[in-house]
Amino acid sequence: MSQAATAPEERPASAELSELVFVYGGLRRAGAEAFRMIGAEYLRMGEVAGTLLEVSGTPALVPRRGREKGWVTGELFEVSPDQLKALDATGEAEDETVGNSYKRVRMQVYLPGSPIAQGEAWVWQWAGDDAGRVVRSGDWLDVSRPRPGPWFTVAAAICVIGFFPAFGSIPPSSPVSTSPPLYRELRVLFVQAIPMVACVMAWWGLRRRERYEFLGALVLVVSALLSVLGLIVSAEVVLRLIKWRAYYFR
Repeated sequence: MSQAATAPEERPASAELSELVFVYGGLRRAGAEAFRMIGAEYLRMGEVAGTLLEVSGTPALVPRRGREKGWVTGELFEVSPDQLKALDATGEAEDETVGNSYKRVRMQVYLPGSPIAQGEAWVWQWAGDDAGRVVRSGDWLDVSRPRPGPWFTVAAAICVIGFFPAFGSIPPSSPVSTSPPLYRELRVLFVQAIPMVACVMAWWGLRRRERYEFLGALVLVVSALLSVLGLIVSAEVVLRLIKWRAYYFR
């Protein structure tokens, strides 16, 4: 179901060649009605101040209630005046269950999780009965497309935890003249690859919007730091192997 409805008075199309709109429900790129945004230019993710409700299976953005500090996640698009009118008309045709219950208003859009404003955009705000279920996350995709299990996040966390005993089990380095260090150095390279694999899995888990997003972000940061250190150690290992080769094959 679309978020659009009857529009307030609009500025003449000649006054502005394009309009900014903020969509938070089915019109988003991963939403069920994303096809209605064909021809619009996607700009970036954003947030607006408000509370997101689910009313009869419909996304409904309402102003904050009392001392609430809720944010609603959505996407910022640039559309033509004609497409803006088409989105309004779609709202009138689609809202058979809840009626014509949206109004288009201008709201300030912010970067996600940041006080940095991106400017004002048109937003379809709910004007009907707000006796709906509150979507605590403020993200309609959590309702229309439930988050998958944290499989990649958990696997990445296991890799990070397992890295430390694996690294500690590596025997101390021996002098080059005593024995070839090939086995030990290859083992070091293998162990240093573990946090790099964890970093990729944690990133993919966040991209899939897995549950426990905070854990995924934490694992990503830790594995990224370990990966940087691992690259430094790996570079030293490669240099030692080059010296070893020069020593034994001179």
